[in-house]
Amino acid sequence: MATLALAGCSDDADPGSGPTEAASASVDGSATPSDPSDPSAPSSGTSEPTSDPTASAGEDPGVTPASGLTLTSDAATMRAPKGWTSLDEGALSVSARAPKSLTIVTLSSIPAADIATLDTLENAAKVTSFKAEQVRIQPRREVQGVELYHLVGPELVGGRLDQFGTIYGDQQVTIAFVTPDDTPPARRKNLIESVLASIEWA
Repeated sequence: MATLALAGCSDDADPGSGPTEAASASVDGSATPSDPSDPSAPSSGTSEPTSDPTASAGEDPGVTPASGLTLTSDAATMRAPKGWTSLDEGALSVSARAPKSLTIVTLSSIPAADIATLDTLENAAKVTSFKAEQVRIQPRREVQGVELYHLVGPELVGGRLDQFGTIYGDQQVTIAFVTPDDTPPARRKNLIESVLASIEWA
C-alpha cells in the first residue's frame, strides 16, 4: 500500500461500499466521473495547488467524529468508522478496512529527521509517490491544532490516495485514505472528515 464523508451521515454508514452502493449515495444517484479532484482528470500542467472537496476536513464543527476501531501510533490516536476491521500493517503503521470494500485508512509514524520540515515532507512525499506526475498538492489544513499537508493521486494497487502528513513532536506522521476511483466525492469527503475529526494527538 502506498503511504502512507456525507454531511449528517452516521458512522454506521459504510463510506467504502462497493460501486453500486456508493453510487446510490450521491446526490444525483450516480457516480461523478467529472469530479475535478479525480487524479485521472486532465491536468492543467501547473504545479499550483488545486481546490479539492475535502479541503475543510477536520475543521467543520458539524462533522461527527468516527467512533469505530481505534488506530494508535506513537504520535496520535484516531478512529475508523464503525464496522471497519483491522489490517495488520507492521510495527510502524496500523490500518482498517471497510467491509466488502477496498476502502482503507492507515495511520503511521516514524522518527522525524532533524532537518525535516513540513515543506520537505510534502515535497518528498510527492516526488516519491506512485505516478508522481499525477500527484497534486492540495491546500494545507489544520486538524486539532496541527497543520497537515495533503496530497491526492493514484494508489499503487488501484484507486485514489488522499495522503496527509505532519511532524508532531519528534515523529513524522502519515494518514492515508485509499478509496475506489468511483467513490462519490461526498462519500469520500464524509469518510475523510469523520476520521480526521476523531484524531487525538499524543
